[in-house]
Amino acid sequence: MGAAVTAGAARRRNGFTLIELLIVIIIVAIRAAIAVPMYLTQRSKAKDAAVKEGVHTIQIGVQSYAVDHDDTYPPSGSLDALRGTYVDTWPRDPFGGGLMTYSAAASPGSYSYVAAAPSYHLTGWLSDGSFETPGAPAAPSTGFATVSGDLIALMRDYYATYGRWPRSWAPYCYTDLGLDPAEYSQPIDNVYYKPVGATLQARPADGHVMTVTDSLGQVRVLTPQLNWNLVYDSSSGDWYYHTIDPANLIDIATLRTTPG
Repeated sequence: MGAAVTAGAARRRNGFTLIELLIVIIIVAIRAAIAVPMYLTQRSKAKDAAVKEGVHTIQIGVQSYAVDHDDTYPPSGSLDALRGTYVDTWPRDPFGGGLMTYSAAASPGSYSYVAAAPSYHLTGWLSDGSFETPGAPAAPSTGFATVSGDLIALMRDYYATYGRWPRSWAPYCYTDLGLDPAEYSQPIDNVYYKPVGATLQARPADGHVMTVTDSLGQVRVLTPQLNWNLVYDSSSGDWYYHTIDPANLIDIATLRTTPG
């Protein structure tokens, strides 16, 4: 009799009480309440990232079109004419499915485009808001401080948008920033410019010399024959002579470009 009672008690201990079941259900419900919104948020973020990538793809097509049409951008409205010509693989709409389409209204997964010479406005509609590419002027500005400052700003905007620096080889180092590579294949005020990842490189054109003073007061000379560059480092915000090294730190305000 005593053995039977002991066995029955053991079977009862192997089960769950109503309180224990309620506790488990509450814990599962709490975890679901936390996990489901996080999952939905991540899905929206992934779709928004796809829209940004799609708009960037279309932007490259717009810039390529301008190269072939005397620096004139496509007319405002739908950019369907670029499909299969200047954009080989048209981006897809991650929200509605199918291909990304033109919409002047805020319809997630679509884009809008307005040509406003000498620039343009290309916008991607996100789950909550919009994303606009920097519409670069058809022709670059002039002056070292202005040109380098504009390029550095575009590089930083690109990094802030995509979490990475633009590609480091031509023509993508320019088209990634919405620039016309043809405009930068020629010197601007006797200086060549090239974005290279997180750096910006500048060198003198043929027949010209760059002089600049380093941090120790020594004058550094850069000629086309050296095939070297002045290098801007995005991580430090400083300019260097030839290579990023503390010994090559320069005062860019002392830069002079002269015939020579």
